[in-house]
Amino acid sequence: MGNQNVNRRTILTGAAVVGAGVAAAGMVLRAGEASADVGAASRPTRITVASKDAPAYIREGANYVCTGTNDQDKINAAIAEAATGDASGNSRGALNAVELSGGQFYCSGSILLRSGIDVQGAGPFATVLVAVNLTAASGAGTRVGLVKLADINVHGAGIHDLTLEGGNASGGTCDALVFTGDPDHDPTGYPDSSPDPCCYAYNLFVVNFRSAGVGGAGRSGLVAEKDSRGTFFHSSTVRKISGDAVLMDSPDSHIDRMHIGGVDGNGVHILGGNVKVTNTKAYYCNTAGFAVEGDRSTLSAVEVQDSAVGFDISASPVVISSATADSCSADGIIVRANGVNLNGFQVFVRAKGRYQDQTPMQARGVTFRNTPIELNITGRVATANIGTKVTGSVGSGSYVRITGGSSIFSAGS
Repeated sequence: MGNQNVNRRTILTGAAVVGAGVAAAGMVLRAGEASADVGAASRPTRITVASKDAPAYIREGANYVCTGTNDQDKINAAIAEAATGDASGNSRGALNAVELSGGQFYCSGSILLRSGIDVQGAGPFATVLVAVNLTAASGAGTRVGLVKLADINVHGAGIHDLTLEGGNASGGTCDALVFTGDPDHDPTGYPDSSPDPCCYAYNLFVVNFRSAGVGGAGRSGLVAEKDSRGTFFHSSTVRKISGDAVLMDSPDSHIDRMHIGGVDGNGVHILGGNVKVTNTKAYYCNTAGFAVEGDRSTLSAVEVQDSAVGFDISASPVVISSATADSCSADGIIVRANGVNLNGFQVFVRAKGRYQDQTPMQARGVTFRNTPIELNITGRVATANIGTKVTGSVGSGSYVRITGGSSIFSAGS
């Protein structure tokens, strides 16, 4: 830049000139105004929504500004605007993203995601969507959710980098997030994700859904219902939930790097087939850390701590490796189904764990129910503070070796 002096004054002067040129070209966007009005070629790469408590300069520059009441209306308007890109996918009408400022957004209705639209907050603790007496279902499916899909054909949609705040009793009966797909048809339209919807959620902090839900049932955290194939939940924390923290009823989906705690239901509840769970921990779960009811499930690098039951496996076939059950009240692992492959597990009890005041601190290490056959199981159950190391029997075609203390539980050769 030669000998020019560059300082804050010269930068701001240059910015003012550029801004004036943009204004002269008719490209100024005002809060709440649809950016499509200025022509497809000049649409912003992100449509911005400011919270009521965002700084003034952020509110002034936002496309939409919320008032702190029914904020879902402004957010949904921004999402709908972002979804007006040319369905052919050409660059002039490409789909846009929606960016939420920091601050709290108070929602008495659902945030409705649309196909191809990425909704991003300012960070998992900076942007907070707060449920306010949210009791009515809208969008896809019949479940009530703080975040949902707009209809059952929505695909390629996602949300990340924000908090979903359930508000406990004042938040209503909603779950945190619900994905619901079409049970009869593959998704159609732009973008092309067929045959799977492939929706996603990550970098979320989900908290305070620990009150009664619809019909007195629990309120769940992240939910993918049947036919939401290709769902990806990852890199999130889910805490203080009265239902299941993660309920995966959708096949061909993936759960990764989740931290789950303070749950009255299950930490991770798998109902759909061919679900993968990796690098995930569940603690203080009052039902089970992992309830595996979906066939062809694969779990790796998973841990349960201070829960009623560690792993409850009732589907076949299932593969689990590198599993830890740390200080569970009733059972470290329950195997109810045939064809379970469980290798490299550890069951033990800490002296200062959640159940240190009960005797024994843990009732059973590994429990076999229904005499399951064709098992391949190897691991260790520590004997300290566990009432019965292994209980139940295994059926034909099994290979089981469980060490711990001076004895080895052995079946098959």
